[in-house]
Amino acid sequence: MPASPDDEDARQARLGAFADADLWQEIVNARRAPPAWTQWSDGARYAVVARLVWERDGEELVETWSELSSSNLVHVEVRDPRYRLLGVWLDAADVQSR
Repeated sequence: MPASPDDEDARQARLGAFADADLWQEIVNARRAPPAWTQWSDGARYAVVARLVWERDGEELVETWSELSSSNLVHVEVRDPRYRLLGVWLDAADVQSR
C-alpha cells in the first residue's frame, strides 16, 4: 500500500535534512577540491553541460552552472536529491559550454 501524503509529510518533518538519505549516491567522477589559492573566478556564471557518473544510476549529462575553475578542474552546481552537496569538482573534460 503506497504511503499517503500525510505519511510523507510526517517523514519529512521527522528526518528533516536527512529525509532523502536513502536516495543519496556518490558521483564517481567527482574530484577532490583543489587548494583555494589555485581556484579562480571572474564573477560570472557560465551555462554548462556536466557529465556526472552516479554510483548506481550511471552516466548522466546535466545542464547546470559553473562559477569556479582551477587549472584542470571545474566546479559545477548539482541540484539533485541524490547528492547531499550543492556542487562538485569535475575534470575539465567532463564539462562543456552550452
